[in-house]
Amino acid sequence: EIRKDGADFVLDTSRGLMQARSVVVCAGGDSLLMAQRMGFGLEYSCLPVAGSFYFAPEALNGKVYTVQNPRLPFAAVHGDHDIKERGKTRIGPTALMLPMLERYNKATVLRFDKDVAATLRDLMKVSDIRNYVLRNFLYEMPGLNRRLFVKAIRKIVPDLNPGDIEYAEGFGGVRPQLIDKSGRELRMGETKIIDG
Repeated sequence: EIRKDGADFVLDTSRGLMQARSVVVCAGGDSLLMAQRMGFGLEYSCLPVAGSFYFAPEALNGKVYTVQNPRLPFAAVHGDHDIKERGKTRIGPTALMLPMLERYNKATVLRFDKDVAATLRDLMKVSDIRNYVLRNFLYEMPGLNRRLFVKAIRKIVPDLNPGDIEYAEGFGGVRPQLIDKSGRELRMGETKIIDG
């Protein structure tokens, strides 16, 4: 917990109380939650986007990206030599909108208010975003996922077949995408919330 005390901040940590003139919070999806507990950034909400990956046989010597669609705030599909899984190429991510800050952790489920719901409804009216969301939902469906996803990754490794790729269980995570509730839009790039 962080609270203002005059010109300083008091941080209640697992090591006790600490006092600071300034504080920078780099806590991933929890950063906004911490700011809002202090009364900052209340005009924002978070749309967590889970990314999954697939493994293919070793095929790349470096990182290779597909072209990013400027209308989509999500990472373009890319492939690279995986450092944990020797002899494999990791390709992804897919993008699945989930209402939780940590994948597979039900304790981090978010509640959306009417402004966030309205923003999501408006976003689904944009064909690029709607088609992207639906396609990525299908990338998570057993039976369809490999056949559909291999079409996207053939831009990187043209000779791959559905049987060549496997779902990378336990790889990937959640990236919080910022929603401006007052403007009812996704915020692209970085946003800073500064006290004063």
